[in-house]
Amino acid sequence: MKKPWLFLAALLAISEKSPAAMEGLGVSARSVGMADAFSAVADDSSAILHNPAGLTQLRETALSVQSANFLGGLTNKSNVDTNSLALVHPVNEGQRGVVGFFYQNFKASSYFTDQTFYLSYAKNLSSQAFGMPGRWSVGGNIKRFTRKYEPDQYTENAIDDSGMGTGVPDPLFATNGFSKTVYSADAGLLYQFGEKNRNNLGLSISNLNRPDISLGKDGDRVPLMNRAGLARKYDWGLLSMEIRKVNRLSNESDSEIALGGERRIALPHIGSLGLRGGYSEGTRGFRNVSAGISFGGPIFTLDYAFQFPLGDFSGNGENNVVALSFNFGTGKSGNASASHSSSGKLAGGAREIFPIPPTDNSNQANPLYGDSLNHYLARKADGASIQERLKLLEDLYLKSGSEKTHMIWLAQELGALGRP
Repeated sequence: MKKPWLFLAALLAISEKSPAAMEGLGVSARSVGMADAFSAVADDSSAILHNPAGLTQLRETALSVQSANFLGGLTNKSNVDTNSLALVHPVNEGQRGVVGFFYQNFKASSYFTDQTFYLSYAKNLSSQAFGMPGRWSVGGNIKRFTRKYEPDQYTENAIDDSGMGTGVPDPLFATNGFSKTVYSADAGLLYQFGEKNRNNLGLSISNLNRPDISLGKDGDRVPLMNRAGLARKYDWGLLSMEIRKVNRLSNESDSEIALGGERRIALPHIGSLGLRGGYSEGTRGFRNVSAGISFGGPIFTLDYAFQFPLGDFSGNGENNVVALSFNFGTGKSGNASASHSSSGKLAGGAREIFPIPPTDNSNQANPLYGDSLNHYLARKADGASIQERLKLLEDLYLKSGSEKTHMIWLAQELGALGRP
């Protein structure tokens, strides 16, 4: 690919065949490794882009930084990459909701740059919402998107119909400048149900108002994306699927389906290893296969993923994503119903240290204790009645005994319920 217009054509194909900048291009190494089948999982900081309602599953401050490279097979060695930063903070340990901030910078060599800022909020609904048992969460984003074109010899010397330079600046840029800023909004819903709320249903809508990002106001609108996903969490990891409908073109929409999976392997005294894979396909020849790997320690998680296109752009090389995430705060995880490994890691990838300090290490190896504790905390967060909480505390004590239960914490919980 020797000429700029060929490179720009490839960039246009990116926006048509895979998520563009305001869709969150390569937003998470973990989700990319699962073919982005993530709207029903959404249990880390990348939930901001896949399904903001999923932020309620976090109970500690989390910071994530990421770098990704796309179209690695371009023969002119042009750089197409993105860098992002996400910060999530639960308010009052999530009792008052979770706020999030996300920034992404997408750069297409020296041609243009996209910058997107997200401000997010999510909150759990009442445990009686919609009259269905389980856990309901809602969330939304307000985002600011700016596209900036770089001046070059073509913008300063417009080409006429014969292909010759006119010697004057391109009238589009001369009239409208080199940048455009728009605002948009997203909304999401997450429903966790079944035994220990291991089944997840996720729904999200991105770019509700579809703003026009063209310099000349010619109807180049941000694509509307609808996602619907299902996920099932197991002791060993999770499986997920997602259906997407995207209005990238004014006169037609694209439909896509994605399948993903994650396997977590405990590494005693070290952390955990994550293995991921996924496949997605859709209209207009869209097909991708993806895989990923991660290592998680007590404070940080390092993720790597690659996505290899099988469709029309299979000759342009794979997409590579690297992410580094940090967890801060008390170590409380709101995804109390998520499956666990014996190392104390959540199957979703977030760190999970028991909020009750154990008196010995046997607690972390006791699945009954961990399940009972996390179930109690989830029901407490959902507003369970005093009678229900007393029963759950009794079960917790009976399953662990005084030698394993943190008795000071138990006394505090009973005191808060009006029992000595």
